[in-house]
Amino acid sequence: VIADYLTDGPQSALDDALIDTHKASSVDYSLYPTYDDGLFSINAQITSTASHAEVEEIILMHIDRLKEKPVDTKRLSTIKTKIIASDLYDRDGTLATTTELTECVAVGDWTRFYTFTRDIKRVTTKDVQRVAQTYFTEKNRTVGLFKGRSKAQPKKQ
Repeated sequence: VIADYLTDGPQSALDDALIDTHKASSVDYSLYPTYDDGLFSINAQITSTASHAEVEEIILMHIDRLKEKPVDTKRLSTIKTKIIASDLYDRDGTLATTTELTECVAVGDWTRFYTFTRDIKRVTTKDVQRVAQTYFTEKNRTVGLFKGRSKAQPKKQ
């Protein structure tokens, strides 16, 4: 839910803050469900008009905002509906259903296949805020910057 709130499309917080202002050409997330606590990452492809520090500051500001103020209930409802619909589409067909069920087994709870929709429907604005406060801490954070070589720099042999 937090991932979609921050990065999923034109209504997302980081799309407004980074894409619409031309500070990034894209922003998305990576989250792979695992049995143990896993890695959640936010990825922004910054433009030449922005700096790494500026984009990092904007991302962290939006994460901090989630900790301080609950998300709008209407926006949360839209996100939950989209997540549930996506999950149902991911189960279209025998192979897709088998794959989804296998993923649930891999994360340690095959019943998640049957309870996922119910669990998403139960998410409240307070839950989102609590999770942001619990997991999005400075202690849990690693920031990585990728700086590609400029076209003017020759490739080293």
